[in-house]
Amino acid sequence: MPGLNTKLVSSPEVDNSDNDVLVYSNPNLKKSNAVGFFTKLFNKRLLSTAETPEEDEIMVEIDVEEEKKPSRYEQKSSEPVEKAAEKVERKSDVLIVGDLHGNYEAYMESLQRLGATDETGNWTGGDKKLILLGDIVSDRHPNGLKILEDLRILQKQAAKSGGEIDIIAGNHEDFAWIFLTASDSDPILTTCLNNEQGEGLVEFISEFSSNPALKECRTLEEIDDVMEETKHIGRYIREKMNQSPEGKVVLEQIASFKLIEIIDDTLFLHTELTPLIIETLGKYGKTPRESIDKINDIYRKGLKSTLFTEEQPSEDFNSIRKIFLDTNNRNYQTKQGELKWLHENGINRVIHGHTDLYKRHGKNIFPTYDDIDMVSLDNSAGKNFEIKPGDTLSVGIIEKEKGKLTTSLEVPEEHSPIR
Repeated sequence: MPGLNTKLVSSPEVDNSDNDVLVYSNPNLKKSNAVGFFTKLFNKRLLSTAETPEEDEIMVEIDVEEEKKPSRYEQKSSEPVEKAAEKVERKSDVLIVGDLHGNYEAYMESLQRLGATDETGNWTGGDKKLILLGDIVSDRHPNGLKILEDLRILQKQAAKSGGEIDIIAGNHEDFAWIFLTASDSDPILTTCLNNEQGEGLVEFISEFSSNPALKECRTLEEIDDVMEETKHIGRYIREKMNQSPEGKVVLEQIASFKLIEIIDDTLFLHTELTPLIIETLGKYGKTPRESIDKINDIYRKGLKSTLFTEEQPSEDFNSIRKIFLDTNNRNYQTKQGELKWLHENGINRVIHGHTDLYKRHGKNIFPTYDDIDMVSLDNSAGKNFEIKPGDTLSVGIIEKEKGKLTTSLEVPEEHSPIR
């Protein structure tokens, strides 16, 4: 690559030198092809997230000779507000639920384990805050709409107790949006059918279609067998949802999702925090709070206009949607110095879902050189069809007193499967 000194290193360890470091894991990638693959990525760090240690890992270490101008997120805040986590004033505990994958049993077990609900699913969290990190619908299991229905009830119950529930959109919620708004449904249906990770799309079709044969379908493959032409099925389902009170409620709920949120000193989003996400935060505001409010406003307005009308989304909407919900965000990692702007504005933790780092590394929390802990909450429970005692739930608790973070709660031995 012109202007670059490049070398391949066969090692799973990340070099913490001043060089830009990229790590990529792919069992099908030959080392001889790696350099060309990384040419367009030379200014970022690509982190290996292979879920099995047997996969080959390739590290590409690159010296960037060209001097780079500091972007906003590399500059110091004019009014630093950084404060140690234990000294941050908090109004309540914060309860966090990572990827549920449309698994209703994982949803019920997670909220009960956190103390947010009782066995009947009613709110017991008092004035606590509950935040869900996405991948609820259009995922591996077709119960996402049932989870959303329960959450609508819980939000009302929590509000009466002084509590609050927020839902962050994940890349699978983005699958649902694409399905419902695209002029051609076939590409997203094919993607979900082939990788078996978007079966949850079927519930939109079986729930809101007026076609008796479609309402009986329980898998995307069955829908493919029933319909000769599926190109316009997503827009057809959206029209049917807009024509029914129940469908409108679901669309309104989807249009209320956020891309990112701050609670106290913690930043929440679905995917890993990438350099491009940090740069986008710097673009839309002088502080993280100002930027996040602007980003969420753009996202929600875009969702509402495209789900309820034929309006085309704004360029800003399309841009931030792709930046925050790119499935490949797990392949990038921020480098030293890029998190300073966040920390100087009071952020001590970043908590996300999307990638099961616990399975790979045996831990969820990863400290950085910029004094921000990166926390991953997408564990084993929820991906499988059955929840078993000992499964690690994708949950976390930030305590009101001193901000202690607890993650990786397990399904208890007395767990009773929900049938």
